[in-house]
Amino acid sequence: MTTVRVSSLVQTQDVIQQLLEKFRVLNKASEFALFKVMENGETRRISEDEYPLLTRVIMGPSDEACKLFIMDTDARPELPSEVAQYINLTETELRGILKKFDEEENKEVQRLWRKYENYRRLLGTRKKILEAMSYCTSSLA
Repeated sequence: MTTVRVSSLVQTQDVIQQLLEKFRVLNKASEFALFKVMENGETRRISEDEYPLLTRVIMGPSDEACKLFIMDTDARPELPSEVAQYINLTETELRGILKKFDEEENKEVQRLWRKYENYRRLLGTRKKILEAMSYCTSSLA
Protein backbone atom coordinates (compact mmCIF):
# COMPACT_ATOMS: atom_id res chain seq x y z
CA MET A 1 0.00 0.00 0.00
CA THR A 2 1.25 3.45 -0.90
CA THR A 3 0.41 6.48 1.18
CA VAL A 4 0.29 10.02 -0.10
CA ARG A 5 -0.73 12.76 2.28
CA VAL A 6 -3.23 15.16 0.75
CA SER A 7 -5.81 17.60 1.99
CA SER A 8 -9.48 17.58 1.08
CA LEU A 9 -8.77 20.46 -1.32
CA VAL A 10 -6.34 18.54 -3.55
CA GLN A 11 -7.83 17.46 -6.88
CA THR A 12 -7.12 14.29 -8.85
CA GLN A 13 -4.39 15.65 -11.13
CA ASP A 14 -2.42 16.96 -8.14
CA VAL A 15 -2.63 13.57 -6.40
CA ILE A 16 -1.40 11.86 -9.57
CA GLN A 17 1.46 14.36 -9.80
CA GLN A 18 2.45 13.66 -6.18
CA LEU A 19 2.45 9.90 -6.82
CA LEU A 20 4.60 10.31 -9.91
CA GLU A 21 7.07 12.50 -8.00
CA LYS A 22 7.15 10.06 -5.07
CA PHE A 23 8.15 7.18 -7.35
CA ARG A 24 10.27 9.36 -9.66
CA VAL A 25 8.20 8.56 -12.72
CA LEU A 26 9.14 10.82 -15.63
CA ASN A 27 5.89 10.42 -17.58
CA LYS A 28 3.36 13.24 -17.70
CA ALA A 29 0.50 13.23 -15.21
CA SER A 30 -1.94 13.46 -18.14
CA GLU A 31 -0.97 9.89 -19.11
CA PHE A 32 -2.47 8.56 -15.86
CA ALA A 33 -5.80 8.55 -14.09
CA LEU A 34 -7.12 7.52 -10.69
CA PHE A 35 -9.64 4.70 -10.62
CA LYS A 36 -12.02 3.60 -7.91
CA VAL A 37 -12.23 -0.21 -7.96
CA MET A 38 -14.94 -1.89 -5.92
CA GLU A 39 -14.64 -5.37 -4.43
CA ASN A 40 -17.09 -6.74 -7.02
CA GLY A 41 -14.90 -5.45 -9.87
CA GLU A 42 -16.90 -2.33 -10.68
CA THR A 43 -14.48 0.31 -11.90
CA ARG A 44 -14.99 4.04 -12.19
CA ARG A 45 -12.52 6.67 -13.30
CA ILE A 46 -12.23 9.54 -10.85
CA SER A 47 -12.65 12.74 -12.82
CA GLU A 48 -10.01 15.45 -12.77
CA ASP A 49 -12.21 17.87 -10.87
CA GLU A 50 -12.97 15.42 -8.05
CA TYR A 51 -11.24 15.36 -4.70
CA PRO A 52 -9.75 11.87 -4.15
CA LEU A 53 -9.56 12.25 -0.37
CA LEU A 54 -13.30 12.92 -0.20
CA THR A 55 -13.94 10.02 -2.56
CA ARG A 56 -11.91 7.75 -0.27
CA VAL A 57 -13.73 8.95 2.85
CA ILE A 58 -17.11 8.32 1.21
CA MET A 59 -16.00 4.78 0.35
CA GLY A 60 -15.76 4.00 4.06
CA PRO A 61 -13.01 2.67 6.31
CA SER A 62 -12.64 -0.79 4.73
CA ASP A 63 -9.67 -1.20 2.41
CA GLU A 64 -11.19 -4.40 1.06
CA ALA A 65 -14.54 -3.02 -0.15
CA CYS A 66 -13.03 -0.37 -2.39
CA LYS A 67 -9.58 0.82 -3.42
CA LEU A 68 -8.07 3.66 -5.42
CA PHE A 69 -5.56 2.84 -8.14
CA ILE A 70 -3.43 4.92 -10.47
CA MET A 71 -3.39 3.48 -13.99
CA ASP A 72 -2.60 4.43 -17.54
CA THR A 73 -5.41 6.57 -18.88
CA ASP A 74 -6.20 3.99 -21.55
CA ALA A 75 -5.32 0.90 -19.51
CA ARG A 76 -8.72 -0.06 -18.20
CA PRO A 77 -12.18 0.85 -19.40
CA GLU A 78 -14.80 1.75 -16.86
CA LEU A 79 -16.85 -1.23 -15.84
CA PRO A 80 -20.49 -0.53 -15.03
CA SER A 81 -22.03 -2.16 -11.98
CA GLU A 82 -24.39 -4.18 -14.21
CA VAL A 83 -21.35 -5.99 -15.63
CA ALA A 84 -19.19 -5.95 -12.52
CA GLN A 85 -21.72 -7.93 -10.50
CA TYR A 86 -20.99 -10.99 -12.69
CA ILE A 87 -17.18 -10.91 -12.34
CA ASN A 88 -16.92 -12.76 -9.03
CA LEU A 89 -19.48 -15.46 -9.86
CA THR A 90 -18.42 -19.08 -10.28
CA GLU A 91 -18.66 -20.82 -13.62
CA THR A 92 -21.60 -22.88 -12.34
CA GLU A 93 -23.50 -19.73 -11.37
CA LEU A 94 -22.75 -18.12 -14.74
CA ARG A 95 -23.94 -21.24 -16.57
CA GLY A 96 -27.16 -21.10 -14.53
CA ILE A 97 -27.67 -17.48 -15.52
CA LEU A 98 -27.05 -18.31 -19.20
CA LYS A 99 -29.52 -21.21 -18.98
CA LYS A 100 -32.14 -18.85 -17.55
CA PHE A 101 -31.49 -16.31 -20.33
CA ASP A 102 -31.78 -19.10 -22.93
CA GLU A 103 -35.11 -20.23 -21.45
CA GLU A 104 -36.46 -16.68 -21.49
CA GLU A 105 -35.25 -16.19 -25.05
CA ASN A 106 -36.92 -19.43 -26.18
CA LYS A 107 -40.20 -18.38 -24.54
CA GLU A 108 -40.04 -15.04 -26.36
CA VAL A 109 -39.32 -16.78 -29.69
CA GLN A 110 -42.30 -19.09 -29.15
CA ARG A 111 -44.52 -16.12 -28.27
CA LEU A 112 -43.47 -14.33 -31.48
CA TRP A 113 -44.09 -17.46 -33.58
CA ARG A 114 -47.60 -17.78 -32.13
CA LYS A 115 -48.26 -14.12 -32.86
CA TYR A 116 -46.94 -14.57 -36.43
CA GLU A 117 -49.12 -17.65 -36.98
CA ASN A 118 -52.21 -15.80 -35.71
CA TYR A 119 -51.56 -12.90 -38.09
CA ARG A 120 -50.94 -15.32 -40.95
CA ARG A 121 -54.27 -17.09 -40.28
CA LEU A 122 -56.05 -13.75 -39.98
CA LEU A 123 -54.59 -12.57 -43.31
CA GLY A 124 -55.58 -15.86 -44.95
CA THR A 125 -59.14 -15.48 -43.68
CA ARG A 126 -59.37 -11.87 -44.84
CA LYS A 127 -57.91 -12.83 -48.24
CA LYS A 128 -60.63 -15.46 -48.68
CA ILE A 129 -63.32 -12.95 -47.68
CA LEU A 130 -61.97 -10.41 -50.18
CA GLU A 131 -61.77 -13.05 -52.91
CA ALA A 132 -65.37 -14.08 -52.21
CA MET A 133 -66.48 -10.45 -52.26
CA SER A 134 -64.69 -9.80 -55.54
CA TYR A 135 -66.23 -13.00 -57.03
CA CYS A 136 -69.68 -11.86 -55.93
CA THR A 137 -69.25 -8.39 -57.39
CA SER A 138 -67.82 -9.74 -60.65
CA SER A 139 -70.62 -12.30 -61.05
CA LEU A 140 -73.25 -9.60 -60.49
CA ALA A 141 -71.83 -7.42 -63.20
